[in-house]
Amino acid sequence: MRAALEGVLRGACEVGALGSSDDGARFCAGRGRRRWTGPTFALTPDGAVRTAEEDGCIHVFPVSAPLELPGDLVCDRRDGDVW
Repeated sequence: MRAALEGVLRGACEVGALGSSDDGARFCAGRGRRRWTGPTFALTPDGAVRTAEEDGCIHVFPVSAPLELPGDLVCDRRDGDVW
């Protein structure tokens, strides 16, 4: 399942990011994801809103965009848990 998702990311995104538990962090590292160490935000109709409760729990999958750790990381808004 994860390999299929990574294929979609490679074809459509510059960076993939997901929230993970501490237990899931080992799995993420094994798949080449890196823990994001900077502040996180969600893009909303009112602009970027801080998601501090997610800091340290987000793992990124670099595809083509250079990553600037520990810069700001902003995700698109969606229903439910944004990360």
